Amino acid sequence: MNIKQIKGYATNNRTFERGLDYYESNHVQNYRLQTGDTITLTADVVGSLNNIYKVKAEIGYDQNLKDYHCQCIAHETYKGCCKHVVALLLKYYYDIGHKPSLITQVQTKTDDEVRSMIKEYTTRNINLALQETSYQKVRLIPHLVISRGQNIMLRFLIGHVRPYVLKSIQDFVLYMNEKRIVSYGKNLTVYHDLLNFTEDSRDVVKFLLDTYNDITFYDNRASYYRYIHDPRYLILSPRSLDQFFNIYVNKTITIEEDFYEKEILLTDEKPNIVLSIKPYNEDSFKVSININDALLLRGEKYQYLLFENKLYRLSPEIMDKIDVLIKAMQRKGSGLIINRLDMSSFCANVLNIISDVVNIDADLELLREFEPVPLITNLYIDLDKDNVITAKLVFNYGDIEINALEDTQTDFYRNVKDELIAKNLIKKYFEAEDKVNLQYVIYDSDLIINLYTEGLTELAKYMHIYVSECFRQIVRKPPTIRIGVRVDNSLLDLTIDTEDFPLEELKEILETYKAQKKYYRLKDGSFLNLEDETIGDFLELAEGLDLEFDKDNIQEVSVPRYYALYLDNILKTGKGIKSERDNNFKEIVRDLRNVDDTAFQVPEHLNNILRNYQKTGFRWLKTLSYYGFGGVLADDMGLGKTIQMIALIDSYLSENPNYLPSLVTCPASLILNWEMEFNKFAPHIKVLTIMGPLETRQELISHINEYHVIITSYDYLKRDISLYRDVEFMYHIIDEAQYIKNHLTQNARSVKRIKSNLRFAVTGTPIENNLAEIWSIFDFILPGYLLSYQKFNKEYEIPIIRDNNEEKLNKLKRLVTPFILRRLKKDVLKELPPKTETVLYTKLEGEQEKLYLANLALVKKEITEKINLMGLNQSRIMILSMLTRLRQICCDPRLYYDNYKGESAKLDMCLELLETTIQSGHKVLLFSQFTSMLAIIREELEKRKISYYLLQGSTPKEERLWMVEKFNNDDTKVFLISLKAGGTGLNLTSADVVIHYDPWWNLSAENQATDRTHRIGQTETVQVYKLIAKDTIEEKILHLQEAKQKLADSVIVEDDGIITRMTDEEILSLFK
Repeated sequence: MNIKQIKGYATNNRTFERGLDYYESNHVQNYRLQTGDTITLTADVVGSLNNIYKVKAEIGYDQNLKDYHCQCIAHETYKGCCKHVVALLLKYYYDIGHKPSLITQVQTKTDDEVRSMIKEYTTRNINLALQETSYQKVRLIPHLVISRGQNIMLRFLIGHVRPYVLKSIQDFVLYMNEKRIVSYGKNLTVYHDLLNFTEDSRDVVKFLLDTYNDITFYDNRASYYRYIHDPRYLILSPRSLDQFFNIYVNKTITIEEDFYEKEILLTDEKPNIVLSIKPYNEDSFKVSININDALLLRGEKYQYLLFENKLYRLSPEIMDKIDVLIKAMQRKGSGLIINRLDMSSFCANVLNIISDVVNIDADLELLREFEPVPLITNLYIDLDKDNVITAKLVFNYGDIEINALEDTQTDFYRNVKDELIAKNLIKKYFEAEDKVNLQYVIYDSDLIINLYTEGLTELAKYMHIYVSECFRQIVRKPPTIRIGVRVDNSLLDLTIDTEDFPLEELKEILETYKAQKKYYRLKDGSFLNLEDETIGDFLELAEGLDLEFDKDNIQEVSVPRYYALYLDNILKTGKGIKSERDNNFKEIVRDLRNVDDTAFQVPEHLNNILRNYQKTGFRWLKTLSYYGFGGVLADDMGLGKTIQMIALIDSYLSENPNYLPSLVTCPASLILNWEMEFNKFAPHIKVLTIMGPLETRQELISHINEYHVIITSYDYLKRDISLYRDVEFMYHIIDEAQYIKNHLTQNARSVKRIKSNLRFAVTGTPIENNLAEIWSIFDFILPGYLLSYQKFNKEYEIPIIRDNNEEKLNKLKRLVTPFILRRLKKDVLKELPPKTETVLYTKLEGEQEKLYLANLALVKKEITEKINLMGLNQSRIMILSMLTRLRQICCDPRLYYDNYKGESAKLDMCLELLETTIQSGHKVLLFSQFTSMLAIIREELEKRKISYYLLQGSTPKEERLWMVEKFNNDDTKVFLISLKAGGTGLNLTSADVVIHYDPWWNLSAENQATDRTHRIGQTETVQVYKLIAKDTIEEKILHLQEAKQKLADSVIVEDDGIITRMTDEEILSLFK
């Protein structure tokens, strides 16, 4: 056996050199040689950490190695002999009579300092590779601890999902300073570099390092201060050194060192560092540096180099590159010796890093001999017969190919950094390693798509990628989809041609699409791009129409006709879908999109009454009715929704002698208002209002078919729903549709149980902001259009509200917009008068009605007796007092009876009006003559958490001005104002709705109050509401106002102006 043989048995040249070191250092102990069939060698070899390894080798008599064994990890991991076996073989080589001098002449040994330096630079390269390809940063988590002595301390956790306790801050600081890779446990190995920590942890790491360094600096020097007892000296901490240098940069200063003084310059210049590389002998080089005797000083952010009468401030970037080199040089104290075999590693790992900050003095032609063979990384990707993605990662050095999963040992320099980057990126995109076939694999569909869509682009930056034809075709080309549409009575018949698109998998594809996945894996293993426009449009169409395909006839389906506009929108905007639509379908779409072009005529007697936008609303309602659709008339309050619905019913009645009655369901407070509007604009229509006690309602309901229009309230309807079981209506119109926004309430359930041909909802509040309300209203006007609530909640409500899904929101808008008509006042401002007045009626019921009638009879009797006794003129004050009592009972009986606990019809109507108005985004001025009534309203507003201001006669002038200023500029919704206190002198133009809770004798007083908002500076149309209790003194006052309005003498400053001019007959008529 010879040296050449032993080198050949070694794993590589480096292993041989280490084995030679062990032999020469007498690490081979208890050596024994036994002969038999073979020569058996055994020994104990001392390792690098003083570990003792049992080593054995068997040699044939032909001097060839037959077998060997060692307890070290390298023996189990790599091919060839480990360094311990090599040391044993060398012991045998010399033991049989060879001279050591023969071996020592073989090669010059590389200095240990060089090997340590190369290892550290290599480690840094590896760390950088880890950093570049790491997609999971480390967190450092502080915990504040307060001890019993009230000392404030910090402890730390470190890790990812399940962090570990940081057991030693001192060790952590050391690891950070030396940028070590350290394992904290089974699931956590950390490269201690600041960039490897999460962004929110980096400041914590810096704080820990700075604080620890300051504490240890002063702790270490405290004893020194005590020792020298010299008050002349100030020791500079690292932070102080940085600060001092900033003060003296570019200036000279005297330096004392070893009792010797000289002048030096503090500078930011780049020092002239020269690294000399010269041949040392035939198989080695000597490396030296011109700053070997220079002094290195450490600051907090910078390091400083004292060299040739200058103190250089070195940037962190420079020090990161040269600090290891300088330390290695200074440890050796002289030039470093590098064997030729280590020169490639030295050039690749050291020179490549430091060459831009250090001047190299060497024969460059000679150094080129040691330039490493460049690494070319190839990745070969395939799709096997089981639809599993496989890939082989191959490293190429010239003609040598190395599979990344092979434990191949080589005797040439390998680019460890780039190999590691490639391996880490492969692990990022591939699922597992197949060690048997030496390939990476992916089974999971999401990971396959991730590789296809993102991984290939990133991997291509670091390697050449070769893919098989099977993998190249893994994502299908989008199909051409053709859809035919034909109207068949109340249905739309769809014929679908999708070429080879697998409709039998449509259900699973839709589920994947709804889950917002980008791809779906078909049963044949290929993928469908769900973000492709053609497929995306088709899937949106299938989802929006809630298609359920019959497997026997999967290409022909039918959907309700109300999907016409939604379907047309997708067919027109979808770039990948081709369509053929019959003329009937085109006619439906054209009429619904352009209602003003339809032939529907407004009833003649309303033609001069309806404004243009109201005529458009009528035609929209008529068009929907013609095609059998319901709708939501959602015009802003005050735009005349009621008269548009009256026009629709009037038109139907004129065209159908054999009519069905229509039903209007509204809040109880609006029943009389609907009745009055019909009587005003269509007196020929027979209207039946169903209200009052149960017996009365039962009798009225039995006569429904004798009337054109039936009006009732939500509350009455749900109580009487069984009485409507056998009644069929043409139209069912619900007013203030927000009353059914909760589909689980009896209000919603009862209106949906009524049998009608067509349904319309009327509301002045925007419904698009409440998804549950949208569904409930559409479940009334077009049952099934927005699916079941369970489906709607899953498909729209949760994605939109919880996930802010814009696509779902836009899709829902496309579905509902054709069936909602909403115009705001600003949209039709030119058609509106500057002020619109509406009288809203309510009817007293129950205990309130009984109190009113009782007081009316009593007052009538007392007044008649008083007039007969004293005459009219002497009785006017008492009459006014009696009238006030009746007005108070109309407003709320509590104004006259302190212990009254019953209902208040007008208060209920007022609160409903306020809530609707506020929901529509308006601000309100509410006037009443009675401050006690304002107090009652204030309590109700507070219960409902509605913001308000209150102005009455006792309000100081300064506070009045403050409230007016605030109301005009803040978000307060209601201003409660006493008619006498706020009738003049206030400018409240931020409000555009005025409510007169109770009428006053003097119309000019009411007008002056209204003019608080209807004045110069008002940019909106003002809506004025007068609340009147029907069949009471209030209605009489209203008629008096109207009768006297045209007479100049009705404009009297005094509040009782009208009463002072009334005749006996007029006064007595108030009590009829």
